[in-house]
Amino acid sequence: MRALLIALALGYATAVSCFAAEPFQERLGPCLTCHGETGESETAEVPSLGAEPAPFVLVQLYLFREKQRRVEPMTDAAKDLTDDDLRRFSDFIAKLPAPKPPQDSPDRTRMERGWDLVQKYRCGFYSSSVFRKSMKSAIWSGSSRNSGMSEWPVTIPSASASSRYSTG
Repeated sequence: MRALLIALALGYATAVSCFAAEPFQERLGPCLTCHGETGESETAEVPSLGAEPAPFVLVQLYLFREKQRRVEPMTDAAKDLTDDDLRRFSDFIAKLPAPKPPQDSPDRTRMERGWDLVQKYRCGFYSSSVFRKSMKSAIWSGSSRNSGMSEWPVTIPSASASSRYSTG
């Protein structure tokens, strides 16, 4: 696994060196290599991005660019992006198809552990009652990771609020 992460980092380092001078379609290459050509990653450590809302992706890319969220390949890839680049990438990603839901039901222990961590660290920008309802629904019904997502309010934090959650 460590070798995979090193290989991904080296791939990004090579791609990032001439990233800014390339046309948009060529700049997408490193993104789609890791996150999947259709937005569905084939690597467990790399998230699938298909159908993520454009405002969410925009904020995440901004946080990577400003080094408020540090994941080395992403921080390097985003460092030279302009605001227009952030918008183009986020709009493109939002148009990718949603990943296929897992065929097996969610791991109940893992879901409960996630809920404990959310409570402990007060994560997120959502109503805890809606989150609790969504989590219980996902745990007991075996539905996909998007269970109840249509009920979640979509809010984009201000810069001061998002800095509370940065890892830098």
